[in-house]
Amino acid sequence: MLFKLMIRLLLVAVALAAPVAADSPTQVTTDPARDWDPSWSPDGSRLVFTSDRSGFDQLWTLSGTGGDPVRITGEPAYHPAWSPDGRLIAFTSERSGNQDIWTLRADGRRPRQITVNPARDETLGWSHRGERITFDSNRSGNWDIWTIPAQGGTATRLTDHPALDAGPTGSRDGSRIAFTSSREGPMDLWVIPSGGGTARRLSSGPHTDVGPDWSPDDALIAFGTDRNGNWDIWLVSSNDGRPWPLITDAANDLYPAWSPDGSRIAFSSNRGGNSDVWILDLVGVTGCLALSGDPLADARVRLSQAGRPKRFADTGPDGCFSHYALREGKKFKLKAYGPEVAAEGTTLATCLSLNQDPLADRKVILKQSGGHTQRRRTGADGCVLFENLAAGTTFNLTLKGPRVVAEESAW
Repeated sequence: MLFKLMIRLLLVAVALAAPVAADSPTQVTTDPARDWDPSWSPDGSRLVFTSDRSGFDQLWTLSGTGGDPVRITGEPAYHPAWSPDGRLIAFTSERSGNQDIWTLRADGRRPRQITVNPARDETLGWSHRGERITFDSNRSGNWDIWTIPAQGGTATRLTDHPALDAGPTGSRDGSRIAFTSSREGPMDLWVIPSGGGTARRLSSGPHTDVGPDWSPDDALIAFGTDRNGNWDIWLVSSNDGRPWPLITDAANDLYPAWSPDGSRIAFSSNRGGNSDVWILDLVGVTGCLALSGDPLADARVRLSQAGRPKRFADTGPDGCFSHYALREGKKFKLKAYGPEVAAEGTTLATCLSLNQDPLADRKVILKQSGGHTQRRRTGADGCVLFENLAAGTTFNLTLKGPRVVAEESAW
């Protein structure tokens, strides 16, 4: 009875975590004006974007599922970025007579000028804790990456190169900044430490790569590129620079923005005949783990796929994890690493799904230190139970998933 109750709770958690199958993007703005450059609120419930529907570029917000947008500025504003705590939105504006960085409350109140310089300051991003704003500026006579306290103050130069450095965005863990640069000729993606330092080239080729945005686990960066002749959205490994297409269409798709939970990417596209904001739901594998009925938090879960870098996610307080943006046409493997088992007879339960569909009849292998191994297959509900874990041992759990079929993939 306890196991059945535990499985029901795990199934509910998996269903809540699973994304809609990724087959085609959804249009969320439909105005004949130009809507572009979306940014998510940190809870994933709303978007802020730039639109000239009032006659010139201003900031608008709307629900992450669509609806009627709300204008939050009355003067020119563009390139919005939501702060990590959700209270503020930073943006670029010429309202003071010069192109500077500003912030305002998420409801549009209390605009505040952050940079005051006769040069041009624009495209920006927040540090992971929200204490600083990173932006590009030509205040040194050349376009470089700079950072400034979120309340204003003295700006610090992070790059110093005669080429054009622009479009900075910080990793979610605060350790790195991705940006676009022409320092090797074409506009490519580069990465530097968040405090400045040696730049590392991430993309290369005779094309233009712009608008980077980090995935929530910092393993991937979404960006716009013209490498297929028109503007598409691709992904690249932030570690080894391996790129692959995510959104390809005859239209132009740009300005990708990854949702905080990793399940969606908002972007700008003219595929509807006009520049609007669209959202793509990503292919996702989700699951939950429980030890003797209690959620297993802080367990590391690794995702492996051929031709892709290994990616890691930790289970939350509810014992659940998620991995998104799986590669079409390839099988995948999940491996979870558990803690030391405290008591003899401990049970381990897990439920797994791929885009809301239970991963049924899949082999799952439990290995414990000391040579204890159990093999089970998931049921029709995607769940499996392992019993009588040996006390004082650590364990890992492995599942080999099916091939990700085209209907479930954006690629």
